[in-house]
Amino acid sequence: MELIRHCLLVIAAAALGAASLRVAARAGADGLTRVVAAAPLAASVAIVQALALGLVALGADSLVLVAAALAAWVAVRMLVPVPRVSLGSAVAASWRARSRPEQIALGALAGLSLAWTVWLLRHPSIGFDSSLYHYTQVAQWLENGRPGSQGTISHGLPFGSYPLTSEVLQAWPTAIARSFVPLSLLPPLTWLLFAGAGWLALRELGAPRPATGLALAAVLTTPWVVRELNEPLGDLASLAWLATGAALVLAARRRPPLLAGAVVAAGLAVGVKTTALVPALALLAVGGFLLRGRLRPLARPLLAAAVLAGVTGGVWYLRNLFQHGSPTWPFMAAPWGDPVPPFVDLIDTRFSQRPLATLDGRLSEYASVLAGSIVGLVGGALAPALSRRRAVWIAAAVSVGSLVAWTLAPVTGLSETTDVPGIEFWSLSTTRYLLPAATAGAAALALAARAGRFARGAALGALAVACLWNLAEVGQLGLPFVPRARVPLAGIVAGAAAAACLPLLRGLPRPPRRLGQAAVPAAALSAGLLMALAAPGYLERHGTVRDSTSVDGRRLTVWFARQPAFEHDDEPVYTAGRFLSAQLAGAGFQHRLELLPRDASCREVARAAERGWLVVQLRVTRGVLGVDRVPAADCRPPFPPLYDDGAFRVYAR
Repeated sequence: MELIRHCLLVIAAAALGAASLRVAARAGADGLTRVVAAAPLAASVAIVQALALGLVALGADSLVLVAAALAAWVAVRMLVPVPRVSLGSAVAASWRARSRPEQIALGALAGLSLAWTVWLLRHPSIGFDSSLYHYTQVAQWLENGRPGSQGTISHGLPFGSYPLTSEVLQAWPTAIARSFVPLSLLPPLTWLLFAGAGWLALRELGAPRPATGLALAAVLTTPWVVRELNEPLGDLASLAWLATGAALVLAARRRPPLLAGAVVAAGLAVGVKTTALVPALALLAVGGFLLRGRLRPLARPLLAAAVLAGVTGGVWYLRNLFQHGSPTWPFMAAPWGDPVPPFVDLIDTRFSQRPLATLDGRLSEYASVLAGSIVGLVGGALAPALSRRRAVWIAAAVSVGSLVAWTLAPVTGLSETTDVPGIEFWSLSTTRYLLPAATAGAAALALAARAGRFARGAALGALAVACLWNLAEVGQLGLPFVPRARVPLAGIVAGAAAAACLPLLRGLPRPPRRLGQAAVPAAALSAGLLMALAAPGYLERHGTVRDSTSVDGRRLTVWFARQPAFEHDDEPVYTAGRFLSAQLAGAGFQHRLELLPRDASCREVARAAERGWLVVQLRVTRGVLGVDRVPAADCRPPFPPLYDDGAFRVYAR
């Protein structure tokens, strides 16, 4: 069944990908631009299908989701003409147009990506945020069949009121495959999407290739970005959709219909993180300005794109507005709406309110997590001094504007509260929200490299310093974020060698047509087989990864993964404490997760242990995602626990 489910996922993804590529080709995109333009469309269709099917509780049915993807593919094949140039031909032509060093560099990048991805599957880490709510939302939706619905996964923070675009997109492949493997594959794919979209955007603006490569490397090697490859937080996904939107806005100057794709990408970015709002509005404003005399013929595709963006990215803000009176609740409340939760009120301090107190004694910590991003922020602000080009000024303005917005955002400053353990963690964690500002700053430097010899030297030097600073800090991360050096080096060498040897294949005879046709299903079967092989033991491997930030404790995960009864039954898992953990849903998401009421009686807690598995969180202290007591965690069923490590107890009949 694991092989079948993962092969079905490959088929469904291929169907949406093929349909989106054809639509992108119809809009005039070719080569890499076609792939970048297809990405937001495919993601949006998957999200819309999951949300629509969720209205009738079928949003997590594997066969229904696959059928919906195939239906979309059939509809596009019937309505959209075949592209004059196939994607394969366009890619081959683009490859041949590259110089030998460029081909080897691309091969090295592909090898690095493949090696790192295999390492991620071998050493998966379900981090703090993912185990707490990203993947936990997915687990609940796979049980109730309603992606996007709101459930109780924490007594401290209403995570169901967050923008949930990323989680719904994660739920789509996970529901089909019924394993954690797709969740490990999405971050490296997102990393590659940002690389491709960023390259297109900067090259469309005429940035020199060395400056473009350094600017992208300065972002892709940022400590926060590297961390999110194995412990996703959403910032990398939002950044990738912003880069996609920027690339399509610029490509729309020659192919106006691509502006619709930029609108869809902007909607996805905002639906993932509210921090994308400023740059998303900026790129759409630029797109409208660039095509100001050609918008009327685009009325229909732009309207359709706006609806799609509203469904995928704006629906969460509307729901909050109607339910709580503020579109950005629970972090910002309106005078006429619900107040923010007590825990948010406890940590709700802006950087602009206490800048000196926030940085006092913690400059080294901020420098460590930001690293080269600091060069992007400072360099972006100074880039207009190197060049008077309009593009440089716009990129610098976006960088500075995003930085100012960050200083005014909740939780970016150090709270005055001193009696909560770990309170300083929250303000340091929000430095990742600076990624859009740092990225725009790096882009401004890359664009300024065209202004002359001095500007080119200054820009390239600054970007090189950012890359080196990043690598120095990333090298200190270690597990679970960075493999040993031999892993990326092996991937780079193998990829570069393969690219260097490709010209040797030109003299070989072409394979028979039937063999070429069989290559597609063979590749799909191979991909499904590789994912199916990575699925068994996923949670146990996660539990043995050193220094994972998972909220449930690694020993608890390993213990559950090694219980034959837990692996084969589908009994619900109840938690008496403050939050749920995604890992407790099981490797196949077969267990329903339920958080017992904060003030549940001890009799109710004991009944839960008799109906399924009961996890009691013993260290529910003030400051761990809440400030109120959780009386249910003090209860003890009238029979001995099966597991007790001092932090968690597990009971079951």
